[in-house]
Amino acid sequence: MVVGSGFHWFDAPAALREIHRVLSVDGRLALAWNPEDDPPSQWAAEVRALVRTYAPRRPGHSARHWPDVLTEGGLFGAVREWLFPWQVQMTVDQVLARTVSYSHVAALDAATRQRLQGEVRQLLTRHSRPDGRFELRYRTKLIVADRRTPDDQPPAVE
Repeated sequence: MVVGSGFHWFDAPAALREIHRVLSVDGRLALAWNPEDDPPSQWAAEVRALVRTYAPRRPGHSARHWPDVLTEGGLFGAVREWLFPWQVQMTVDQVLARTVSYSHVAALDAATRQRLQGEVRQLLTRHSRPDGRFELRYRTKLIVADRRTPDDQPPAVE
């Protein structure tokens, strides 16, 4: 089973129980995210900082240690992680659309969201390359865990 950029929205213990129930005995759970590169480029760092002034957010999926989340209930084990770097070229409009798609920005009232978009557009104008594009670097993170069976469980301590 694959969950792309959404597992952080789930009630992890309940979701893991259900995923474990429906997976085959030799099944695996794969989680994938596309976190931006760290450190980001100058323009991306400035956009992040600006977004935080308008829409502070609580620590999200990037702050959690997902191998621990996946294994703490004993239903999954043998966790492996991979990072795949890649980049995308974006126009100003694409950067703006991406910025307002963040859930904590989308939740803002329309007037505040428009002010943020205007400030992001101004910021991007200062960083514009001759071709008008911006390179956004990512590191896709893939985390895979094996479904454990009762035979895989360590003996109970008495």
